[in-house]
Amino acid sequence: MNKNNAFDLLRILLAVLVLFSHAYLIGGYGQEPFASIVKNQTYIAEFGVMGFFSLSGYLIAGSYERSKNIYIFLWHRIVRIFPGFWFCLIITSFVIAPIIYFSDHHTISNFPFTGDNSSFSFIYRNLFLEVNQWSIGDILNNSAYKLSLNGSLWSLRPEFYCYIFIMLIGLGGIFNDNKLPFFIITGLLYLVYSLKFVFNINYGPTFLILSNALKLYTCFVLGSLFYMYRERLQFKAKGLVVITIITLLLLKYGGYNIMAPILISIICISLFSKFKVKFKYDISYGLYIYAFPIEQLVYKLWRTYLNIWGYLVIILLITSVMSFLSFILIEKPFLRLKNILNEYVPRL
Repeated sequence: MNKNNAFDLLRILLAVLVLFSHAYLIGGYGQEPFASIVKNQTYIAEFGVMGFFSLSGYLIAGSYERSKNIYIFLWHRIVRIFPGFWFCLIITSFVIAPIIYFSDHHTISNFPFTGDNSSFSFIYRNLFLEVNQWSIGDILNNSAYKLSLNGSLWSLRPEFYCYIFIMLIGLGGIFNDNKLPFFIITGLLYLVYSLKFVFNINYGPTFLILSNALKLYTCFVLGSLFYMYRERLQFKAKGLVVITIITLLLLKYGGYNIMAPILISIICISLFSKFKVKFKYDISYGLYIYAFPIEQLVYKLWRTYLNIWGYLVIILLITSVMSFLSFILIEKPFLRLKNILNEYVPRL
């Protein structure tokens, strides 16, 4: 895989897009302007998450191809996603949630650290990526957005399902001499996506058409397809300009959704492969998983005094610091364990 890319920058930009979009919802500022401009075809957070899955499909396919076997591949994915996620659950449960509670009650004597719908249950009920508890006690009763303390976490389980998917098709030899079946799989998935989101027809496997992650799965699989055909799918600068213009026109005048996964994949993967930007500290994961609860916290503490731009600046500053600490203290130390299995597990 070509390492002369700006995927580090792309991940941060996509996380900021999600943060920006959620700020309107959580801060009670009404509908984000972008949604109105594009006739409610999409919103910025959706573009950001779909971009994440497109890029993830590209990178994870490459990760599988470089792995000696499925055990090492799976271990790499586990140490990347779970330690940061678990630490986020702990910080959300025992730091952010009590502060939100204190802002309303001016004491934490009755805060539900234990018991049903408590801080402890928030951790163990969400421990394996499936979000079974969305908040803690009644801490969001006086919030603008009451449905979730950390709504961004829901997408991590579909992400992990995508890892399993890549592992299974890899075992079938699709990364070697059987690329055509994967091309067919991608086409069928895109058909299910188009029928549902463009023509409002639910036709296809039940687990897909009932999933709220169908758009994300489609982007991930397209990103993986881009990796498999990366030598042939090369877009020059002029082509990318044309594709970007087409995307803007579809957003403005309609018809965006039917092309969205393809356009997002091309723009994210091809455009950010054209130049190189690398960061020593990868705070993108932290930005994504911490922004939502920090937005809930800032709403409780300072929302009365802030317009949307002041709200965004404070959120971005606090989330960036938290993301940096998460990377330094948790994510990076665990990432050093990625290669621990290499000398013990033979290539299969």
